[in-house]
Amino acid sequence: MIGDKNYFGREFEATLAEAGVDLLRPARKGESPRAGAEFFKPLRRVIGSINDTFKASSTSNSTAATPPPGSGYASCNASWR
Repeated sequence: MIGDKNYFGREFEATLAEAGVDLLRPARKGESPRAGAEFFKPLRRVIGSINDTFKASSTSNSTAATPPPGSGYASCNASWR
């Protein structure tokens, strides 16, 4: 699981470990470097890129095409948000 530096705490991390979940997050102030820290920034970039792609596709498809007047087709102006 990837999270920000606010995902911390002995009990929280112990619960994740019991479930077999590895937590990837940056170290907090005064904390020693954490395992996997070298992967954090590249993963954040990939996640940001994916989110940007979804945002761009959701705004470009925000309205349906309008059928010509008198064509007999009902207009649908729905969007995925």
